[in-house]
Formats: sequence, C-alpha cells, structure tokens
Amino acid sequence: MKKLLAATVSALMLTASPVAFAKSNCAAPDEFQALNARVLQSDLMVGALACKQQASYNAFVKKFQPELVRRSNGMQSYFKRVYGGASTNQMNRFVTNIANDSSTTSLNMNESQFCSTIKQAFSTILSSDTRNLNTLISDNFYSSRHGVESCKSVAQN
Repeated sequence: MKKLLAATVSALMLTASPVAFAKSNCAAPDEFQALNARVLQSDLMVGALACKQQASYNAFVKKFQPELVRRSNGMQSYFKRVYGGASTNQMNRFVTNIANDSSTTSLNMNESQFCSTIKQAFSTILSSDTRNLNTLISDNFYSSRHGVESCKSVAQN
C-alpha cells in the first residue's frame, strides 16, 4: 500500500521541486514524520480543491484527525527547536512554500490526469488503517519535498 500511494503521489508531483529552505538542522524521527505528513496533507488539500474532492479531503481529516494533530505538534516542536523565537514565522513560511509547490505542480499537469491521480490517492489513503499513516508517509518522496534531513540518516552517514 505504501508503494502504491508513493507511486500515485509521485506521479502526481513528478514536476515538483524540493522546498529546501529549512535550516540544515536535522529532524528527530517524530519531527521528520510530521514534516512528511504536512507534505501529504498539502498535496491532498490542493488536489481536493482543484478536483472537487472536498468530501474526500474532509473524510481524510476526520479519519486521521488524532494523527494529524500529533503530527502538527511534532512539526511545531521541530520549528521551535530549530528557529526558537522565529518558529511561528518560519513554520508558516514552510507550510506556505509546501502548499505553493503542490499548487504549482497541479497547474503544470493535465487536469484529467491530475484529478485521476488525486482520486486514486484518496482511495488508497481512506481505505488504509489509521495506524498506517507512518507507513504511508515514510517514502523518500515526501522528505525530498520538504528538504529537511532526518537525524537518523545524518547519524548513519
């Protein structure tokens, strides 16, 4: 399922460029997964608006709400640790850049292909167990989009 979702969203965002403005500070595992989840959420939000899939997006948010809240807290933790007093501004900038990247990609794709891909992504996500969010977002595709390195991968190098 993870590979199907990654392939589906990878096809969707094939022309996306990484948003790599974040400081070189690596993200702890929970923070890293939170950043990955934000990329997925932005892609789905843009897709929902562009393809009239708001009901699917709302179902995603409702189904994964506890995990999304936990991920949001992890993202806030990362930005507070890395940026201190400037964390709110930097996090807002990060979220805006991710959303702009998703939007630009959607505009560069054939609408029919884009919407077909989004529908498949929603189908895959909504049919998965809520405990599988980590599996769904663990693909390198998401981390390449936000540009923050995992402390785990830094330690391995």
